[in-house]
Amino acid sequence: MTIHRILIPGTLLALGAAALAGCSGGSPAGAAATGAVPPPATAATTASAEAPAAAEPARPAGAVAGGAGGAGTSGSAPRPASTAPGTPAAKAPRPVPPAARHPGPAAVPDRAPSCTPGQLAVTAKPVSRPAGRLLLTARNTGTAPCDLGLVGTVTFAGGVGATLPGGIGGGPNILMPGQANHEAVTLVREGAPGSGATTSSFTVALDGGATVTVRTTSFVHAPSVGLWRSTEAEALRQ
Repeated sequence: MTIHRILIPGTLLALGAAALAGCSGGSPAGAAATGAVPPPATAATTASAEAPAAAEPARPAGAVAGGAGGAGTSGSAPRPASTAPGTPAAKAPRPVPPAARHPGPAAVPDRAPSCTPGQLAVTAKPVSRPAGRLLLTARNTGTAPCDLGLVGTVTFAGGVGATLPGGIGGGPNILMPGQANHEAVTLVREGAPGSGATTSSFTVALDGGATVTVRTTSFVHAPSVGLWRSTEAEALRQ
């Protein structure tokens, strides 16, 4: 009985020392060697592990978390959806001034310098109806308006002058750039005394004093002219 009592306390002391040595080493190998089982987690340990998650404040609705692209701002509005790559943004049309929408013709001035031969192109062509007439056309080929006058005085080669119409009034006859007027020339007057002649050219005297030479072969006998008109039909009705 005495020996049995002495061995049991000695054995217990040895086992306790081995357990303390395994816990103080802290290594898994030591724990495995001694057969000690790690103590279960206590309530205090669980609470300390969950403390960081509980300490983080809750984000309000609509908050954007910062990522690799940049820090988010709490409470900021969501970004609008971007357009697809390569799609040009629509541009609002520019307003067009009223003058650019419907450009009107330039206003005809009340006065302008007399037309000169350098800014006029004067041509003549025979007409079949009525027969025995020439139709003159004077066109402003310049860049500025000019005054053509009311009538062009025609003189055929050899000094044969055409009779002017009576009752010519005053006032300018402005030709804008590109605009033309027409004048009818009657070559032969029926019942006129004398005989006619064939000519190869004639001159047209303008109101400003300048003359334009037109080369065309015509038979003339007591010729006459009308006024400058804006259309061929009006000129030939005189």
